[in-house]
Amino acid sequence: MTVVEIRIELKKGVADPEGKNTRKTLESLGFKGVNDVKTVKLFEVDMDLPADEAKAQAEEMCRKLLANPVIQNFRVSVR
Repeated sequence: MTVVEIRIELKKGVADPEGKNTRKTLESLGFKGVNDVKTVKLFEVDMDLPADEAKAQAEEMCRKLLANPVIQNFRVSVR
């Protein structure tokens, strides 16, 4: 079994309202020194494939469903 980790994050310059609201809330709760918060989606996919095939399929999953290439970048790693 191969475990693939897929990390999806917004491209630079794309607004992240959830991250900004989280930072503001942390500040209002008294947490100091928090300059920025960015949201990231993380998928962990178990696959019955060799590592190279699993990575290739995970990248295809990102292109077809999991990531929006206009506003998001993705990174796939095999564990």
